[in-house]
Amino acid sequence: MTAIPPPSPALTETIARYRGLVERLLAEHVDDGTGYCTTCLIAGSAGERRWPCRLHGLAVLARGSLDAAAHEHRLDHTLPR
Repeated sequence: MTAIPPPSPALTETIARYRGLVERLLAEHVDDGTGYCTTCLIAGSAGERRWPCRLHGLAVLARGSLDAAAHEHRLDHTLPR
């Protein structure tokens, strides 16, 4: 079995750009209680079915990117000019 390559920053940023997509991926790609992703199993995905699946992982990274950008934006507006 080959290792799954890390996600590209460009893909993570693309997911982060679509409003609501991060939340939707996190809500849909959840553990079924046995260690598998509920959505990937239903879809018959040829990708990672074990949870956390790749899409869940990408959504977590994208959420982190959004959180960091929001924090930076808040800092920009609180600094003295």
